[in-house]
Amino acid sequence: MLKKCLPLLLLCTAPVFAKPVLTVYTYDSFAADWGPGPVVKKAFEADCNCELKLVALEDGVSLLNRLRMEGKNSKADVVLGLDNNLLDAASKTGLFAKSVWQRMRKCTGGWNNDTFARLITAISPSSMTRTN
Repeated sequence: MLKKCLPLLLLCTAPVFAKPVLTVYTYDSFAADWGPGPVVKKAFEADCNCELKLVALEDGVSLLNRLRMEGKNSKADVVLGLDNNLLDAASKTGLFAKSVWQRMRKCTGGWNNDTFARLITAISPSSMTRTN
């Protein structure tokens, strides 16, 4: 009896031990092998003990159009790559939650937005390592 039940029990408990997945919709040059995505993915997964799934689309307009098509059924947890010209249209979709990252709501240069964080980073090419 145990031989018959053990595989079924293991199959049922497998999802409990699966790593959580954070799905990020982003632009293709971020997720490309030569872009920062693979390095960010490796470091993020090591830090959070989760899987970072990068879904690459052509550009910010493609990101927004995909979100519009998927609506509330979107798999995206985070969207990285909407430019300033798309923020009003993105807000009007009603698909974005207010940012919980208080520090990024207001930045130098007059940025003040409750929903979208302005991320400005400088990545030195010498600090990046190839992840093949």
